[in-house]
Amino acid sequence: MAAARSMSWKSPPRGGRPVDYWFDRETHLLARVVDNQETPPVTIEAGDYRRVGAVAVAFSLNRIGPDGAVLDRGVVTSLTCRSVDAALFDPPRTP
Repeated sequence: MAAARSMSWKSPPRGGRPVDYWFDRETHLLARVVDNQETPPVTIEAGDYRRVGAVAVAFSLNRIGPDGAVLDRGVVTSLTCRSVDAALFDPPRTP
């Protein structure tokens, strides 16, 4: 994925450590996640997006080594979508 075609966003999950999310500028789909806290850093590349109902799903997830070699290949072979309570996406409450 060329840097010119992507944009990144760093986010520390609640109670977790920050990871870098890389999105494709044209499709706005997640292309890569990098955890720089690991030694060596862990990079996951997402691809082969397909529509499943109203959702775009990455059917390919590859773990990339520091030298750019694919260390592990993940392939989605089945997927089930169901309704989710919209309240799960509400912003966190102020303590």
